[in-house]
Amino acid sequence: MVKPDRSYQIKEVTMIHILLIANSAVDRGLLQSTLKRKSHFQIARAVSSDLQELQALDSKIKPDVILMIQQAGYPCNQQALELLRNKYRVPVIVSICEQTSLPHLPDVFVFPKIDLRPMSDEFNFWVNELSALILKLSRSKHDSAVSTAQASSRTVVQNASSADKSKHRIDIIVIGASTGGPQTLNTFLPLLPSDLRVPVVIVQHMPVNFLPVLTGWLQNDCPLPIQIAEKGEAPKPGRVYFAPDNFHLVIDKNKKFDLIDTPPVHNVKPAVSYLFKSVAEIYQERALGILFTGMGKDGAKELALIKEKGGVTMAQDQESCIIFGMPKEAIRLNGAMFVLPPEKIAKKLREFI
Repeated sequence: MVKPDRSYQIKEVTMIHILLIANSAVDRGLLQSTLKRKSHFQIARAVSSDLQELQALDSKIKPDVILMIQQAGYPCNQQALELLRNKYRVPVIVSICEQTSLPHLPDVFVFPKIDLRPMSDEFNFWVNELSALILKLSRSKHDSAVSTAQASSRTVVQNASSADKSKHRIDIIVIGASTGGPQTLNTFLPLLPSDLRVPVVIVQHMPVNFLPVLTGWLQNDCPLPIQIAEKGEAPKPGRVYFAPDNFHLVIDKNKKFDLIDTPPVHNVKPAVSYLFKSVAEIYQERALGILFTGMGKDGAKELALIKEKGGVTMAQDQESCIIFGMPKEAIRLNGAMFVLPPEKIAKKLREFI
């Protein structure tokens, strides 16, 4: 079980005004009361997704972010999205309930179907993910911490630019992610080549029973088949595997998946650390490890171990991270050869595959 992640709270953030759109008055009330409990959030207006009601919205409302909940029987209307973007020119977050083809528009961020039962673990997970994304989208582009991180990122990449790619034959890609991971993976996975010749194995921190929803959503745009790893199965090239609920996932000496039922590590189960350590030991210089956004230190030391064994290592940069915890720790340990945003990580790994 993943403990509630409160690391989305960022210092010196002014009040963030949210325009909330959902057809159900009950859901609007639930989300309104939940988001208002966050110290930085204020609901500017809560309305239904009826096009006429959206057209009648006062343009003097000044939201920083628009949150649209698409519910069953109410398809997300492209005209509505265009209207909102043109009227307010702020990021729009859309939670998709039904399999709907949304237009690829700038500043439109898509989330999967959300369980809106307030006592469910999935709801708490969603609220934390949502809160983190809202705060990220509301950060000032001139934040001094971001500028520092950008300079740090350039230095690490420059130091790693002399890596001899000819010495690396990559047989596996392993990825770790926590808070902000679903959105990051939804950016990264569609950029993988459809003819990828190695398996991709992912540990994403999330509540129990949320994995099928996440993988179903990610599969919409991912060119490779996505499945949940099973004990005794050998990871196959060109497939994406996720660690299952309530087990640590490792690769054994026969290069097959094994599931370890031991206590949580870094307060999470599955833990990135288990997967990365096993891959470092089994694949050594033929491993490529990536650490995406997330709170804490899970996987950081083990990413450095992959590098120590001769493998290739990458970490997400601070500017693109929702939570710069796990990647930051890996960088501190000198475990990341490349520090880049997800899009550039996808491009960079092609050089090694």
